[in-house]
Amino acid sequence: MSATTKEVFEILLSSTTLTKLPPNAGPDTGLKEMGVDSLDVMQFILALQEKYGVEIPEADINAMSSIAKVVEYLNLGMAE
Repeated sequence: MSATTKEVFEILLSSTTLTKLPPNAGPDTGLKEMGVDSLDVMQFILALQEKYGVEIPEADINAMSSIAKVVEYLNLGMAE
């Protein structure tokens, strides 16, 4: 199973306080630019771990600053 950009955007919206994405939001838009705060990030990470059955170490969370980077991280981790 691989992560797709659409799935990760859906998880972001369902697991955080965001009700909709900003009009200019794309895969490379920073999570903070979209209005995601630190509590939202933690909820998002927990939802990703549950959905994809992966463990995301706290040290790796900062590297996941956009949806594109999250998808890349998940797909590399699931390929191993």
